[in-house]
Amino acid sequence: MRATQPFFDLGQLLGRAVELHRADNLTAAQVLYAQVLHHDPRHFDALHLLGVLRHQQGRNDEALLLIEDANRINPVSVDALSNLGIVLQELGRNEEAVAAYDRALALKPRYAEALNNRGTALRALDRPAGAAMSFDRAIAIRPDYADAHYNRAGLMADLGHYRDAVASYDRAIALAPGHVDSHRGRARALQALRDLEGALESHGRAVKLKPDDIAIRLERGVVLSALGRHREALADYDCVLSLQPNHIAALNNRGATTSLAAARRRRQASTARSRSRPTMRHSTAIAARRCCAPSASIRRWPARPGARTTARRRQFAQQSR
Repeated sequence: MRATQPFFDLGQLLGRAVELHRADNLTAAQVLYAQVLHHDPRHFDALHLLGVLRHQQGRNDEALLLIEDANRINPVSVDALSNLGIVLQELGRNEEAVAAYDRALALKPRYAEALNNRGTALRALDRPAGAAMSFDRAIAIRPDYADAHYNRAGLMADLGHYRDAVASYDRAIALAPGHVDSHRGRARALQALRDLEGALESHGRAVKLKPDDIAIRLERGVVLSALGRHREALADYDCVLSLQPNHIAALNNRGATTSLAAARRRRQASTARSRSRPTMRHSTAIAARRCCAPSASIRRWPARPGARTTARRRQFAQQSR
């Protein structure tokens, strides 16, 4: 008698794995994906989704192997090709990533996600014209695509087109108000335009969304210091140092801001003293008026020094005769 093999419904097992994956229970999901692959090593969905899961875990070398295997089984899956591009980007292989996105777009020209990702890869390769075209095409297909607006804004800022960058950040924020990096990017673009008050407002929104973000606190401290609001700038630097006591930039900025605040206090004190007493020129004029004022006794003073003494000598000589 032969032992009966246990029956596995791979579709049901895969469905359960996908549910766990979507719920961010990656540990449990990977166990079920592995079970599917144990029974069918060439199962496209299990290979592809386990590759996505490995990418989410930061294990991109393993993710690349799994998604490449999936792509060999089904070379016309646009999702697998797009995810292959994402993993290649994470590994710094941007030229290969662009090729993967191009293969996906050849199959599905209006694939907005692949266009957006292609733009980010081209931006990393310092090919701004191609990146801008990809972002613009993605936005034309999906005007409500917040990530594409955000990525376009970053590219415009790279090119020094700060007003255009601010406009794209505004659209990204309108679509996704809680996207902290959009507020931070908008603040930096406004700072480049010397609109410090506007930059401060955007930094304030970013801080509310992410109060313990060191980079945002540092950048807001710089803007506050430039506006002369030294006490508030010091509070931001102190917040950074409470999180990272040896943070070099925070220590340097705090020292510089403390010096600026002290210098301003000295200037204010000097100005206050100068306003509370007459100037040297005025007091000299008063003294001159006092010394030169005519008086009766001065008018009667002999015109010639020693004249009175000479007259007394003549009188004495006459008496001696």
